[in-house]
Amino acid sequence: MNKKIYLLTVIHWIGVILLILAFFFGLNYYLSSALEISIPIAVIFGGIILFLVYILCKLKKNKKHVDKAIGAERILLIIYALLAIGSGIFVYHFFTIALEKQEGIQRKASAQIKETNDMFTYYEKHVDDRIDALRDELIARGKSGTEVNDEVDAERLLLLDKSGYSKTLDEKKNYLNKIIIDINQWNWFTIVSSLKTLEEKRIEWKNKLEKQSQFTDLGKEKPFTFSLSSSQSLVSDFVSFSKNGPYLITIFSLLLVHFLILLVYIGVSRNGSGEIKGNKNIRVTVYK
Repeated sequence: MNKKIYLLTVIHWIGVILLILAFFFGLNYYLSSALEISIPIAVIFGGIILFLVYILCKLKKNKKHVDKAIGAERILLIIYALLAIGSGIFVYHFFTIALEKQEGIQRKASAQIKETNDMFTYYEKHVDDRIDALRDELIARGKSGTEVNDEVDAERLLLLDKSGYSKTLDEKKNYLNKIIIDINQWNWFTIVSSLKTLEEKRIEWKNKLEKQSQFTDLGKEKPFTFSLSSSQSLVSDFVSFSKNGPYLITIFSLLLVHFLILLVYIGVSRNGSGEIKGNKNIRVTVYK
């Protein structure tokens, strides 16, 4: 293979890979991390791009029916342009998230994680308050120190273990550890699903704690309650398109990437040899 052809082919593939990745992540963000949909669509999109460029190169090298070949090229270039514009919407969305929304999402996610941890801390403080009230009541009844301690310890065990709280606490730690890693490292593949899990689990854990606080008669007298902040859903930041995003960066990046992709087509000679323009070994076909 001619060295120039090889170089342009490598550049072409770099452009295709960059375009597919930006398109995939933008689409995946918009679909709330529906990988089972985003991956096939991105693969099909990449396949269409490759197919169009391949056919364009074949038509340009075709030395028969030149007029028809040029007409077909123009049609395919229009199709390519329409596909580039359509996919550019999701590339724009990718740049919007990466350059303008990421830090804000991380801050809001950290705030929700802190609030979740505070909820469990408040639950334990609520239990301590109920235990203190029980201790005061038992002492007022004239019970001995041993009896008071036994009943208090039994009540604490019921509210912090037998009620299911310890399992809920372990579940919270395991989920939050993974979610914190995804948020801090901004795992592009799992960040949206992790934030969805955080929002769903916060509500689930709140309901569990309120129910577990009523596991004993003492708890039923004054159940635990907690109000989660009604901040905007983190997932909605991924789904919604921004009207004031990084247009210039997106346009420049798209023009550059599509130039890289089409460079192999631009460099193909129309003489049918497949050589690159400017090569000293161009074959000349003489028509009589």
